[in-house]
Amino acid sequence: IRDQPRSRGLGDVYKRQESFQCNVKEGKSLDDVNRVNAEWAKWAESGNISVQYNAWQMTSVFQNKNDFDFTHGWIGFTNNYEDMGTIQDEWLASGASMQAKFDRVEDCTAVHSMNYVYLVRAAKEPFQDGFMTVSGCKLSDDATNEKFIEADAKWLAYIEENGYSDGVFMRWMPGSGSGIDYPYDFLNVSVIPTFKEWGQNVDKLVTGGGAVSNSLYGNLQSCDTPRVYRTTYAGGYNPD
Repeated sequence: IRDQPRSRGLGDVYKRQESFQCNVKEGKSLDDVNRVNAEWAKWAESGNISVQYNAWQMTSVFQNKNDFDFTHGWIGFTNNYEDMGTIQDEWLASGASMQAKFDRVEDCTAVHSMNYVYLVRAAKEPFQDGFMTVSGCKLSDDATNEKFIEADAKWLAYIEENGYSDGVFMRWMPGSGSGIDYPYDFLNVSVIPTFKEWGQNVDKLVTGGGAVSNSLYGNLQSCDTPRVYRTTYAGGYNPD
């Protein structure tokens, strides 16, 4: 996903990401959360942020609540850890009133973590909202960066040749806040613009593409059952 006026896409070459897992408070709804998100977007564009930062809200489409007990999430991206630190400083300095508004409608205190983002493939056409598939993965003993790069090159060539829908492929490596018992070495993340295109890609995977993917990555990683989320751009700040 590439540059757009006043906003960015999930697949831009960001390097750092923060994540919150949230639950709507009793008596409130996602509509209430979205209204606060809209206020935050205006706040972010009104001089309260000095470095590039863009955020998306995640809402569950396919997710087992026994495994992942949250109603929605927040993912925010910066270009580096210094910028992420600047964002945290600025939030502490001037975000108290906004934080109080968030706290009235949602509880996001259970998980606040950071990830390093490795962009495997950017989308050819820009888009902001979409459907995100996430799988938790563990590395095999003989996995190396070089082997992943080689497998990525072959997989990207394969999906290009076989007409897979446009989208973004990333790996998120855990950072601060991930938890002592965090079960994954990384998350496999893809974002597709529409649910129809998501389905088209899944059809291709179950009719041959999955076997090709396993032949390339099967000796490098083992991944759990995927979850699917709707990703909606919440807002951000993008200096000219």
